[in-house]
Amino acid sequence: PGTLVIRPAVMGGVLGIVYRVIATHLIKKAGLTKKTARTGAVTLIQRFGSALNLNIHFHMLFLDGVYTDHYDGSNRFRWVKAPTSAELTHLAHTIGHRETRASNGLCRAIYNRVELVSASSAR
Repeated sequence: PGTLVIRPAVMGGVLGIVYRVIATHLIKKAGLTKKTARTGAVTLIQRFGSALNLNIHFHMLFLDGVYTDHYDGSNRFRWVKAPTSAELTHLAHTIGHRETRASNGLCRAIYNRVELVSASSAR
């Protein structure tokens, strides 16, 4: 089985990367910052494909904008245009790059742990 199956924390990390990249994109596109705006999403984690094969993937439904705090204490919703094809390509590349960096770090951590276990077993 894949790492996402046997290590739920890794799946959570991947989901966190995807969420942060898309949320940051929406906030910046609205002309705001992470300190002044927030967005949200609902995610369904699907573990199998249509042939019941192992195929972990996320179905994410994001708000089409961001919320900001209004001076009177209420929240205001600011709609954001749908991403262009170029923006979607950029988002996909950013997510891929960050997940590759994260998985390389995970591989190093697992390798180091295996080395430590092997070294202690050799004693």
